[in-house]
Amino acid sequence: MTHETMRIVLVDTDIRFRNTLKMALESHGDCLVVGEASDGITAVNLVLDLVPDIVLLEVVLPNLDGAAVLEHLQNSGLMKLPKVIALSYVTTEAIVMQIMAMGADYYMFKPVEMTQLHKRMRDLLHQDTTESGLSRATKDQRAQCAAAILAEIRMPLRNSGYYYLREAVCLVAADISLLKNLNSRLYPMLSAIFGSTSTRIERAIRHSIEVTMSHGDAEAFYRLFGNTIDPQRGKPTNREFIAVLAEYVRIGMKVG
Repeated sequence: MTHETMRIVLVDTDIRFRNTLKMALESHGDCLVVGEASDGITAVNLVLDLVPDIVLLEVVLPNLDGAAVLEHLQNSGLMKLPKVIALSYVTTEAIVMQIMAMGADYYMFKPVEMTQLHKRMRDLLHQDTTESGLSRATKDQRAQCAAAILAEIRMPLRNSGYYYLREAVCLVAADISLLKNLNSRLYPMLSAIFGSTSTRIERAIRHSIEVTMSHGDAEAFYRLFGNTIDPQRGKPTNREFIAVLAEYVRIGMKVG
């Protein structure tokens, strides 16, 4: 099967890593590295000038770090932003969440398995080309609806579970069958997106629900989720919580 060439910008301070990455990716025959940068400012300028399909971005950079690079790109006015995969040794959950919140599509920990990286890149572009403009707008609407509901119950943004939940709700709102298979389908999908593990994602979501019940807007929480709260458990399960939010998102989009 013939694939269109993926135009790539590499951003990393380590020239040896960039060389290794370039050789490995271009050996597939469908990758072309069109630019390289070792600092954040150069990276932003290269992306704006070359408009690549994909940016492979190290998080720790001089001048502008990875989060700042993403912020500049989000505010650049580009008609079509490139897909961004963060590649880093940084595994701190708060930083991973920040990078994902700023617009990265995937976060992969170094050392990177090249075959898996190539597959992630191809999957991202395939997803982008098979979605119509309407469906992409619908994805954005789902994310906005989910974020609005989480804001209403005052779920803290500082917790990683917030970002996992927002993405989970968007996925389930688009495919309700995911609710039947949280452990075998939904959590692994979130793991691939955020570079985490299913266990950590499950725990983070549960923790965010508990924190929100204790310190969020109790009235709004019980108005939205009261019917799902088992008196013996005292809180909704992850599945129940995601199901309710996904249904509100689906209803909200129909009404809107």
